[in-house]
Amino acid sequence: MTVPLLPSRLLDESLRTVNVTQGQDAYGITRRALESIALSKASGARVLLKPNAGRLAAPASGIDTHPEVVAAAVDAFIEAGADVSVGDSPIAGVRSLEALEMCGIAEVVRQRSARLLDLDQRQPAIIDLPEGIAIRKLKVCADVLEHDLVVSNPVMKTHMHTGVTL
Repeated sequence: MTVPLLPSRLLDESLRTVNVTQGQDAYGITRRALESIALSKASGARVLLKPNAGRLAAPASGIDTHPEVVAAAVDAFIEAGADVSVGDSPIAGVRSLEALEMCGIAEVVRQRSARLLDLDQRQPAIIDLPEGIAIRKLKVCADVLEHDLVVSNPVMKTHMHTGVTL
C-alpha cells in the first residue's frame, strides 16, 4: 500500500503554521487562531480532526482537548466547505467513543452533524516503507488514510511518555 499524497491545493504554507492566542473563551480563541489559516483551501476536502481524548475525563478538566476547541474547529472547517470527521485512538484500555462522550467532544460533534469516528474500530492499515531505515512498516488507523487532511487538536499538557503534548 502506498501512502496517499496530500492534494497539492492543500499544501498551503498557512496550513503548517502555529498560531498562539490567549484568553478564557476556548471557542473564541480557537476561532481567532484559525482566522489566519487559509481554510478555504480545505473546501471539498475530507478533514479528520484528531483531538486528544485519551482518558476518561470530565469536560474542561485539562486532561483531554476542551470540547469547545473541537466545536470551533468543526465549525471553521464546515464553514470552509470541508467534509468533517472527528475521531481518536486513545491509550490502551480506554474505549474511544466512551472517552469522546465523557469529555464532551461527542456531543459537540453531534450538534454539528459531523461524523464521530472510533479510530480503533477497524483493522489498522499496514503501510510499507521500502525506503525506511529504522522502520520498514507502519501501522496506521485505516480511517486516517481516507481523509485528505488530518488536523491535530491536542491539549497542551505534560505527558508520561513524551514529556509534553502540544
